Amino acid sequence: MGSKDLPAHGLSHKLLEEGHSVKEIARKRGIAESTVHSHFLRLAEEGKSIDLRQFVSQKEIEGLNKAKFELGNPEGLRPYFDFFDEKLSYEKIKMGLFLLNKRCVPRRSNRA
Repeated sequence: MGSKDLPAHGLSHKLLEEGHSVKEIARKRGIAESTVHSHFLRLAEEGKSIDLRQFVSQKEIEGLNKAKFELGNPEGLRPYFDFFDEKLSYEKIKMGLFLLNKRCVPRRSNRA
């Protein structure tokens, strides 16, 4: 299957696998970096092999887990965005919540 036969999110993934950064993929394709991130999230949701942890740090995921608890597992993304004083992008919030919901990241231990 050639590049022209790939869906948009598949082409972004192909470029990532070739070693391009998100910024490079966005520039090369003439799309926003947030769109590239949404392509990667879609791939993960479809069960494709992509590790979203390369875009969201463990510290950010732990922060999202804390926010999820403190906010009472809110619907929507805005409560999380506000919780982080608008410093954590919506893309990172979406990816981090996906990882938490899929239990793809180690949970914090309550043991000291």
